[in-house]
Amino acid sequence: MEASICPPEVVDAAAGAAVALGGYAAALAWLKAAPDGDPAANLLRGRIHMALGDPQEARLRLECVTISGDPGQRAQAELGLIQAGLKAGTLKGSDATTRLEALAFRWRGDETERATLRLWMDLAEQRNDTRQALRAGAALFRYGGPTATTGALLATLQSMLVAALSPGSGLPLDQSAGLLWDYRDLAPAGNSGDTLAYVLANRLQDAGLYGRAADLLDYQLQQRAQDIETGPLSIRVATLRVLARTPDQAVRLLRRTAPIRYPAGMTADRHRVEAAALTLLGKPADAMATLQDVPNARGIASEIYWRERDWTHLIATGEPLLPAPRNLSDVGQAIVLCHAIALSMLGRDAALDRLRGRYAAAFTNLPTAPVFAMLTDTRTPVDPARLGKAMTALPSATPAGDVGDLIDRGEAAMQALATPPPATPKTGARPAKAPGTA
Repeated sequence: MEASICPPEVVDAAAGAAVALGGYAAALAWLKAAPDGDPAANLLRGRIHMALGDPQEARLRLECVTISGDPGQRAQAELGLIQAGLKAGTLKGSDATTRLEALAFRWRGDETERATLRLWMDLAEQRNDTRQALRAGAALFRYGGPTATTGALLATLQSMLVAALSPGSGLPLDQSAGLLWDYRDLAPAGNSGDTLAYVLANRLQDAGLYGRAADLLDYQLQQRAQDIETGPLSIRVATLRVLARTPDQAVRLLRRTAPIRYPAGMTADRHRVEAAALTLLGKPADAMATLQDVPNARGIASEIYWRERDWTHLIATGEPLLPAPRNLSDVGQAIVLCHAIALSMLGRDAALDRLRGRYAAAFTNLPTAPVFAMLTDTRTPVDPARLGKAMTALPSATPAGDVGDLIDRGEAAMQALATPPPATPKTGARPAKAPGTA
């Protein structure tokens, strides 16, 4: 069948097959039968002239398609024009990237989109623009569909990501965090990917960006950690949530991961952090219930009762915690002094006299001796000003250990968010929420 009498679609198909085989002369011969304004034929003519090293003629043909073609043909023509401009040196790489980005936004779902994203990524790599390269490459990987080159593409993107997040990359911390968060699905599998996330989370935590560190590790927790691995990671993420002023999220996370069977010690650690979060949420009863099966939880319980001004329970819980009088540590002094305050608040003078007799000698050479003497002096009526002064002089140590420190830090963070910090903050004192004179 002669080309001159073939239907246009047959001519285009034959010419396209010839182009695919590299037979450009044969393709042009077939295209002589197509009308000069046929968009499909002009797309092929543009491709042929590009391949033959004539970008100017290619550009003329493709510009016609941008006027007369359907949306898909116009998208192909725009891509061809960008390629022709780059080949002829009449189009800057930055301008080409802008046009490719616009084309990728408005045309999706076929080979034109895949070629657009690939060229966008290649140009970004040439300019060492990792952010743009990852943006284009990630879109190609996520939405381009599986091809023979998908594995190589993923390996390239992972190498880019690892290099961008390495300590020597010079990328600011907030940008590093943004990159890993935006492209977390591209992170390497296994230990290398986990290490990448953990190192960045450590940097975020050291910078006080607790919420962003928690977000990053929560993704690891949900997507990568399995079974018992979730135990230590859930504790860390929950701790970060507390420090980020979101103890409610800490509680939800710990309860979400509760069905897994953890070793007893790990379960106890999870309950301790949950109790701290519940305390900060103003739910002391729930916190105490969480501690019910936690061994050696008296110190945490006494801290909670102290903060809630529950003097009766504080005395009952704190009595067994009272240390031996010899060589009182900061924690030991705090326990004794808090016990004395609780007894004073309840007017238990006889118990205060016994406490004075037991510990008077031990406090003699300690900086807190005047506070102890004031609190245990039953000859002087309970004075709100006296108790307030005692509060500011208490050691910052707490029998709750790390949990007490976490509550202190979480409470300080929440207070800083709610009110401006004082002009001259006091140091070395018990938390401001500790008992006053109700």
